[in-house]
Order: sequence, then C-alpha cells, then structure tokens
Amino acid sequence: MNPLPKELQSLVALLSCLPNFGPKSSERIALYLLKSDDDYIEKLSKSISDIKSKIGLCKICQNFSSGEICSICSDESRDHSKICIVEDPMDSYAIERGGFYNGTYHVLHGVVDPLNHIELDELKIASLYKRVENSGISELILATNPDSKGETTALYIERMFKKFPNLKITRIAYGLPRGADIEYADEVTLRASFENRKEY
Repeated sequence: MNPLPKELQSLVALLSCLPNFGPKSSERIALYLLKSDDDYIEKLSKSISDIKSKIGLCKICQNFSSGEICSICSDESRDHSKICIVEDPMDSYAIERGGFYNGTYHVLHGVVDPLNHIELDELKIASLYKRVENSGISELILATNPDSKGETTALYIERMFKKFPNLKITRIAYGLPRGADIEYADEVTLRASFENRKEY
C-alpha cells in the first residue's frame, strides 16, 4: 500500500514521465514542492502554463520562440548566409553554449526513420527549402546526430539540396563519436566537429 496521499501519488506519477526522472527522484521533488511556500508554487505553476501558451515555433528556423521570429533569426550580427541544420532545439542550444558558431539554425524536429515510416517531408523541411531558395544561403551545415538515423537524414538533405549550384553543403566532422547525441556533447568536442566539417 502506498502511504502517500493520492494527490502526491498523482504528482509523482506525472513527474516520473519526465526524462531521467525515476520514481525515487520524482517522489523527492514532489515532497520538496509540498514543503515549498505558496509564492514559489504559484510562480512555478505560471511558468509551466506560460511555456505552453506563450512559446511557439519561429516562422523562419522552427526553433522555440516567444515571438514570431526567434532572437537568433532577428539578430543582424549573425551570419544569415549559413544555416546549421539540427534535429532538435536542444542541439542548437548545445552549439550556442560553445560560442563558436555565428550563423543561424534550422530545426527539423525529428529524423528520417524508415522503420517507423517517418519520411523527410514529415520533418520541418519545407520551410528550409524556401529559405535556401529565397534568401541567398551560401552554406548548409548538417549537424544531425552521428548515428544511423542522423546520417540517413543528412544524406537525404544533401541529395535534396545539391541541385543548388552555389550552395556549399558540409557535415560536422570528427570529434563526435558515431552514435553520440549533440545535446550531450561538450563544447570542445562540438567546436572540433564544426571546425573540421567536410564538404559533401
């Protein structure tokens, strides 16, 4: 029999659905929240509500944004001729933390996965095509994860865009071991991958 009140049990169950949260850590967080003051709980609840009601996708790069255009796409000091293509918003945040890249991004929100019937056109690829077609893009940097799905996705994108004669298409290079996730890579490794990227 679970001694926790049903409300706490419910919160523990919800927290356990979060990545890297097991039953024990979820229980600790739930008990911490129970002991927290009302002002903190109110701010936390509002913040959780706000991320669903106030954050959408940037209409240019498809990254998370609180406005129509994200802070990176609206930054005139960035090199808008380069687009780094990533699988997930967390990948772009990991690259940004390194401080070595000054171009823009495009977030696919997934990868090509033939076994699960996920094709390229199910990703955020149409808006990328429009950007390349209309915005004077000089380089696409394929920064999908170096695993089988990431490599397949990079290959599909390379084939799709190689018809643009003045477009350089590069792939992040060594430094990231095969099977690694960009999100968890350290800044030195990511910098090496960018500096040694190869052209398709």
